[in-house]
Amino acid sequence: MYIRSSVLLLSVLSLLDLTSAAPTPAAPTPLRFPLRRITTTSKKTTAHLFNKRDEFSNGADNFLITSNTTDAAPLLNDIDLYQYGIQVQVGSPGQEFLLLFDTGSSDTWVPSDQCTKDKGCLSGRQYDPSQSSTYQGDMDFVNITYGIGSATGHYFIDRLQVGDQDSLSVPSQTLVKMDDNKGPIAQQKTTDDTTTSLLGDDETEDSTIENDQLIDGIFAAGFPAGSSMAQTQGKTYLPFAMNLWENQVIPAPMFSLTMEPGSTTATESDWIGQVTFGGVDDTKDAAAIQYTSVLQRNDGVYSHWMASVKGFQYDNGTNTNFHFTSPTHFLIDSGSNFIYLPEALSNQLAQLVSNGTAQWDGATYNVDCALMDDSALETIPVFNVMFPSQENPNATFPMSVPVSRLIGKNGPDQCVLFFVPSKVNNVFTLGNLWLRNFVSVFDFGQYRMGFSPLFDTASDSSLLPDDLL
Repeated sequence: MYIRSSVLLLSVLSLLDLTSAAPTPAAPTPLRFPLRRITTTSKKTTAHLFNKRDEFSNGADNFLITSNTTDAAPLLNDIDLYQYGIQVQVGSPGQEFLLLFDTGSSDTWVPSDQCTKDKGCLSGRQYDPSQSSTYQGDMDFVNITYGIGSATGHYFIDRLQVGDQDSLSVPSQTLVKMDDNKGPIAQQKTTDDTTTSLLGDDETEDSTIENDQLIDGIFAAGFPAGSSMAQTQGKTYLPFAMNLWENQVIPAPMFSLTMEPGSTTATESDWIGQVTFGGVDDTKDAAAIQYTSVLQRNDGVYSHWMASVKGFQYDNGTNTNFHFTSPTHFLIDSGSNFIYLPEALSNQLAQLVSNGTAQWDGATYNVDCALMDDSALETIPVFNVMFPSQENPNATFPMSVPVSRLIGKNGPDQCVLFFVPSKVNNVFTLGNLWLRNFVSVFDFGQYRMGFSPLFDTASDSSLLPDDLL
């Protein structure tokens, strides 16, 4: 008995020694991945393209604020300008796709092996479940309706990896493989198209897209309750970023986006920004982050990255203030390019920033391209968005953008404003042509969004409010 007890004691001590000698697992760190800036064009003309929200008619107020929603999503917009593109791999071994990074969507989808070019999948890249050892079978049917299009397919589960980094992967991610796709992604212009260009001119080589630049689908960075599954069946699953947190891959329940302030001046697609999963991008020279709360639906559920906006301010030495008389909600949506404003505000602001010369053509405000150059101005006009502070909802803080950054070329001698009136009541948006001026933080642990103005070496940091410097 004594011998057996001694042997047992030695075994326990040996096990303790081995345990104490084992290295402590390293704590997770924020994981960064570059975002590709995709320059895309469409087979439709400008007048049609910029009105994609107009046809969303399922009750925007209910969709955004209540739980009584239909299977509709005003999320896929303005595919024709500059988009956040992210490279992913699905399955084992990985099958590669280029997806639109979309904070306004909750379902990540890729083309299925049934989705041909005739069905709206243009690149030729298709997900083939028979080639994946980690494919877990089809689930429910999906029919997602967008403003001017739709996509149908099935949910499935497989491994999802961002880029070629094994650390940025989830072994069992719920995804959608689409068999049929109609709308903006299906309308991208490929190298063999011979239709009219964005401006209605004859097709040129520069207005087509090589296959490696074609967007295949959507990379969803929204909330579980915003998915088609949640809306139609009342069931939810975790989108990729939340799944990283659930699997203890990242140190904090958040991600941040950064795009270079001058990214829309480049002429070809390249890697121009980054997403940081689990933290804030600290590689850029930026001001302190200020946070505002994410809004809940009437049932208390978080379904979209949506914030309250108290008003706007146009400052060209003399302030012009626009205050909302009731709570006004804005989607913070990287899947949209433009800023969608209340119509009266949009029209008045367009005339202010253009000195009364802006012309509405039914799709955009056309303005003098000279407004893009503010270098000779003594006072540089800025556009301020006023958010309620998370710490003190009765206080507001401004996020400032020089007006010159809200203007872009739509042709050799044609310029447009980056904001347009929303034709759908109460569906307002701050898209990526606004987001590109900030480090933007999406914190799903504390249900808040933060913004930090980027300091641009080509501009004067005095454009920022004093309390942000």
